[in-house]
Amino acid sequence: MNTIIIQRIKTNLHSILFFILGIFFLASCTNDIADRLVNYPTASEPNATYYIDSEGGNDYNEGTSETSAWKTFNNLNRMSLQSGNKVLLKRGSLWTGQLSPKGSGTSANPIVLGSYGEGNRPVIDGQGEVLAAVYLSNQSNWVIQGLELKNFASERGDTYRCGILVENNGGGTISNIKILNNYVHEVSGSFRYVGASHPHQYGGIAVNVIGQAGTDKYDNVLIEGNEVEKAGRTGIVVWDNIFAGDTEASTNVVIRNNKVKDIDSDGILTFGCNGSLIEYNVANGCGSYREDNQFNGSAAIWATRGRDCIIQYNEAYNTKALPGNDDGTGFDIDMDAINCIVQYNYSHDNEGGFMLFVDASNSSGSIVRYNISQNDKTRIFMIAGGVTPNTQIYNNTIYLPGGSTTKIIEHTWDDGGDINAPWLFKNNIIYNLGSGSYQIPGTGGVFEGNLYYGNHPENEPNDADKLTVDPQFVNVGSGTLGIASLDGYRLQETSPIINTGVKIPKNGGQDFWGNVVSSGGKPTRGAHEPNGMASGESEFTDMLNDWNYAFYYTGNWNLDTSNPHFFGGDASRAVRTTLDDGIIIYNYPNIKAITVTMYLCVWYPTLTPEKIEIYGSFTGGDLSNYSKLPVSYDTDPAVTEGWQKTMINLNGALPEGVNFIGIRVADNTAESWATQIGEVSITYVE
Repeated sequence: MNTIIIQRIKTNLHSILFFILGIFFLASCTNDIADRLVNYPTASEPNATYYIDSEGGNDYNEGTSETSAWKTFNNLNRMSLQSGNKVLLKRGSLWTGQLSPKGSGTSANPIVLGSYGEGNRPVIDGQGEVLAAVYLSNQSNWVIQGLELKNFASERGDTYRCGILVENNGGGTISNIKILNNYVHEVSGSFRYVGASHPHQYGGIAVNVIGQAGTDKYDNVLIEGNEVEKAGRTGIVVWDNIFAGDTEASTNVVIRNNKVKDIDSDGILTFGCNGSLIEYNVANGCGSYREDNQFNGSAAIWATRGRDCIIQYNEAYNTKALPGNDDGTGFDIDMDAINCIVQYNYSHDNEGGFMLFVDASNSSGSIVRYNISQNDKTRIFMIAGGVTPNTQIYNNTIYLPGGSTTKIIEHTWDDGGDINAPWLFKNNIIYNLGSGSYQIPGTGGVFEGNLYYGNHPENEPNDADKLTVDPQFVNVGSGTLGIASLDGYRLQETSPIINTGVKIPKNGGQDFWGNVVSSGGKPTRGAHEPNGMASGESEFTDMLNDWNYAFYYTGNWNLDTSNPHFFGGDASRAVRTTLDDGIIIYNYPNIKAITVTMYLCVWYPTLTPEKIEIYGSFTGGDLSNYSKLPVSYDTDPAVTEGWQKTMINLNGALPEGVNFIGIRVADNTAESWATQIGEVSITYVE
């Protein structure tokens, strides 16, 4: 009997135990379901505006009016927004943590993150505990504007941090990102290389491709009107780490009218962007932090790993060159940069100098023109990693005060590329009252039309047409803060150097102040052109895809459109069909200049650029009325599938009244197709 009782007790205990466990399990499931219901992603209302107020809001409100605002980001961060939505943060509010909404807008109706009400900007403080105070991932068609962002940690360590971070990781083409009029500060990011990431990718405002597929990129990014200070590693950066293919780089990137100050390393940077435009920005005090045993190089404003980028109308000053930072320049065209331009900028008081060029056997065609450098330190032009082939440095004005030891040109890391690659230095004014000298790299430099005033070190270049007279500036050395302070670098009307420079084809068409610069007549040396284009001057470029521009051509010419990738994309060229002389004549009034692009097949050593000649005539008619004109041949060292490009330009100004100009190909030693004529540009006066 006792056994039966004991067995019943055991059975009842098991039942009670299972009952209790069931209650706990049900409670656990209920909590899990409740948690999932609270945090489950929700869809926004179409075209709705959501309001968030850190003091007067409540997360149980609807959030769709100022009087029913949410309090925190919890509701928003789990919501998938859509076209036409707006998220407005109340001015005067403060949040900690991260705002990370989901969803994409459309190009016609983007999602807007902004503010409402009166008072100071709404503040989001990441407190150094999040990747970014505002974070978007694989999202297109957004506007982020009018916010204040912070993300400070007392130690940078190995953690990257941002104020605003827009990221593309496997998202394909992310389009139409606008970041406008924000104040980003106190962002402390790692200076170190951690895993596959690069410290330059992160900082105050970062738009990043971190995916490894070449199809990931950005199109249409505008970063405008922002202030970024005490941030790092970089102030403002757009970064695409897979860029080499024609369709891989990011495009239509504009960084305009921003201010960056006291940045850990680089101020403004584009990496892996084709055609990026960096303009009207001010960078002050970049390179303000360093770490032992880390890469500490920095520059204020620069572009790298891209083609056809333009940096213009910017001011860079007080860039630091702390120990371990061998750069410290105001501007930089860096590795893998093709045909990038730095123009119309103001560089002053930078510890590492005005301009850095980095070739490393991958860059070409850099242009630095019509800039003003005042009181830059260490060196003006630093050439690193070999000479970037076909670099052009012209019509810049450089001022160095008494006591300065700044070198004009310096080079380093010579074995990183071809130290003897061709480059030119023309029409610059070097107003050197200091003791700095020249360290000219290699043998490929061409120095013409420069003015050297003040002290003359022994290794100063000896241009055949150099001038050493006082250029007669209005008030040299008087620049202060802002590009508008530089009128002292205009030339007086009595200046002896007006129209004494050498002709530069495709010179950009204007000087530092926007005055017209002739592509035909002689320009003025330096950044000011007081006497530019003559009245009625015009220019055209014959692409040679038809004969509409030509006055006459011999019958042995054919227009060839095959294999444009052999010819730098030149889609149509004039090619002879026989070895008879090929002649093309143009008839325009008062011709001032001509530039001819030609391609020679290197398989034929007897075929030299001199076989192509330029002739001019006042009256035209019989060939006996034409005179051979002196020209220069500028040959690109690069060879593509056996073809090498040469640019032909006139050596001097034409006399008044030359109305006919002709191109003559006179080679009969090679195949007729081995000489091809590309673009022809002509300047004339009506």
